[in-house]
Amino acid sequence: MKTTQIKYLLGIDGGGTKCQARLTDLDHNILGEGLAGSSNLSQMGENALDAIFECAGRAFKDAKLPLNKMINTAVGLGISGAELPTGGAVIEQWQHPFASLVFDNDALIACLGAHLGKQGAVLSIGTGIVGWENIEKHSIMRGGWGFPLSDIGSGAWLGLRALQETLKADDGIISHSPLTQTILEEHGTARDISAWAFDARSGSFGKYAKVVADFYIQSDEIAQRLVAEQVREVEAFLGSIIERKPPRISLLGGMADFLYPLIQPQMQEKLSPAFGDALTGALLLIDLHKETRRR
Repeated sequence: MKTTQIKYLLGIDGGGTKCQARLTDLDHNILGEGLAGSSNLSQMGENALDAIFECAGRAFKDAKLPLNKMINTAVGLGISGAELPTGGAVIEQWQHPFASLVFDNDALIACLGAHLGKQGAVLSIGTGIVGWENIEKHSIMRGGWGFPLSDIGSGAWLGLRALQETLKADDGIISHSPLTQTILEEHGTARDISAWAFDARSGSFGKYAKVVADFYIQSDEIAQRLVAEQVREVEAFLGSIIERKPPRISLLGGMADFLYPLIQPQMQEKLSPAFGDALTGALLLIDLHKETRRR
């Protein structure tokens, strides 16, 4: 840890689709916020650091502070892939410009923020899907093993399923719907989709989740079927969390508002609104740790 005086706190939430930052003073008054692209460590390695630094820089710009003030800043970073040895090593070896930096998985900061550091659990559904439980001094991640091996029920998974159905329709195995026609027309041909997917990351697949959701609202047959599949996966995951009886459970992530009214009413009754967001949790992370570490 650098010995310079800390005057600012910076919380960063690094996810598969976007990286967000919030800069505050020591009294937690918000000074500025920033946004950048994907910062998934498991998929991007050291390239994720570029998004983190860009996001931090934009928060300082928003606060009308020069970047040299980073040396007076303590950082709490929650980032996708931090739980993996290779991902954690990237952060540990980073010659960052901050006074201090502590980090952990982005699901942990989501849980910290949702319950303001107290006991509880979250199921976060965005580009990926992951659960986190802070119960009786135990902090446990559920799922979150990365796309495509894991993340079943996530936005990336939903996008993948839509592309799979598009190829099946183009092959004449099933009938096209407006959803699959739209996806096919965007790419051109099935061969173009295959070439695109070869290098596509989870965030690229995740962008199609909104397309599916939009067509679901329009009663598109294939979109309705895919969302029903997603709801079943989410309910199975959520049910496993409910069985462990955490004091509070919050549904989070970019797809939470879309999926909440679609899950079973008895499960909805078990959910509580989040007190804070992931950036709140990232700032709380600074108080929980005194030096950079790898989980």
